[in-house]
Amino acid sequence: FAIGHLPALLGGFRQISLFQDPYVCMLRADHPHIQGKITMEQYLEASHIVVEPPGRGPGLLEQALSRVRSKLKVALTLPHFFAGPLILRNTNYLMSAPNFTRFALRDLQNIRTIPLPFRIKKLSVKLLWHERMHRDPGHQWMRGLILDLLPRSTSQLEN
Repeated sequence: FAIGHLPALLGGFRQISLFQDPYVCMLRADHPHIQGKITMEQYLEASHIVVEPPGRGPGLLEQALSRVRSKLKVALTLPHFFAGPLILRNTNYLMSAPNFTRFALRDLQNIRTIPLPFRIKKLSVKLLWHERMHRDPGHQWMRGLILDLLPRSTSQLEN
């Protein structure tokens, strides 16, 4: 099984969509320059933590920024989203991340999220498995269990 956003997966896999997750801007709650909404100018002037998983091409954020012909000031590059908020709470950096990141780190203090100042596609989170396991009874049972336990939308994460 794999759960996540895997757009470049080769053939031979089955998948079920779990939810579409919007990207948000994460920052420390008491950020000195951004109190409410963020403007595109503020977003581009700030230093950013950028997530670039190994072996992947441009992600949804990079694609959206290229459409508006903008680049970020990158302060730090990380291989995954979950270390970023730990760094954000003690810096003035920004990090654009899927909304579910805040739920995975629910107890993290001094972090807030705000909408991004530009359009970006939602992240498609899926459950994937190899075709050869599709009819296996144990595998079918486990897929059912995963589907019963995981939310089918980010709104279910808030409950």
